[in-house]
Amino acid sequence: MNRLDINHIASFLAVADELNYGRAAKRVGISQPSLSLRIQNMERALGSALFERDSRNVRLTPMGRWLLDEARRLQANIERIQRMSVDGGAAREWRLTVAAVPSALYRLLPAALARMRETDPRVHFEITEAGSADAWQMLRRKSVDVIVCRAGVAIPQSHMHIFPSESCMVALPRDHPAARDPQISLAALNHADLIVLAARLAPRYREEIQLNLRRLNVTPRSIHEVLSVTSQIALVAAGFGVAIVPESAQNQEQASVIFRRLVENITTVEHCVCWHSESTALAEKFVQALKEIHERSDATISMPDAV
Repeated sequence: MNRLDINHIASFLAVADELNYGRAAKRVGISQPSLSLRIQNMERALGSALFERDSRNVRLTPMGRWLLDEARRLQANIERIQRMSVDGGAAREWRLTVAAVPSALYRLLPAALARMRETDPRVHFEITEAGSADAWQMLRRKSVDVIVCRAGVAIPQSHMHIFPSESCMVALPRDHPAARDPQISLAALNHADLIVLAARLAPRYREEIQLNLRRLNVTPRSIHEVLSVTSQIALVAAGFGVAIVPESAQNQEQASVIFRRLVENITTVEHCVCWHSESTALAEKFVQALKEIHERSDATISMPDAV
């Protein structure tokens, strides 16, 4: 068996969620031996174990943890396709498909979606969480109407609106000595463990940090690179160091993390909203709502969670 199908994905997700083969078998409607066989076939096809299993516990292996996010994304896309095939043409006129970087879901998108829903409750949204590179590919394939992500080169037959870049702040543990000050200079972070976004993800952001560190003669004790703002906040909360994050990261509340403004001016990359030239009136109305909300509230979009 060298091919996987929808049933294998559903079975894997059931075991991953339940961490119990008996409950997972009931969830997918097959016998426990049949479920075990499906998982074994998946592991054989992938060449790696997905679960560690003993007499009392079931645990995901590293390969299983990696596959979990991919499987959930695949299942969501399958469900979306199924809904689209069931819906009639009239319903499709009121469907808006949007791909956005995870951080965009914290501030700008919810306000725009709420405004659209208030204007016409018939609007049905299909929101896909994606990294910037994936979002651009989805727009090229015309699998979504609108994307909100890191600014790039506009694709043919599309429109793009670029939002201003965003200022950065410092995220610190609440008990950090510098947390007492309302505004912090990078100089106060000398010999600190610094958590930053990977250079390939945000080259300008990293360049500005490095220039200011050299100018102030600041030497971090260590530098941890991560691929998302969410990971930065999580590591600060866990006590691994301090992080230079976009202003909008404040929306990711953590009881053990506090945010302080930077004396130095460090900005993030620019983000944009992009849509097809032949997009529906509904898509153009959504883009207009994004622009107006951004201008009115000075809302900004933070770093993407993936390249």
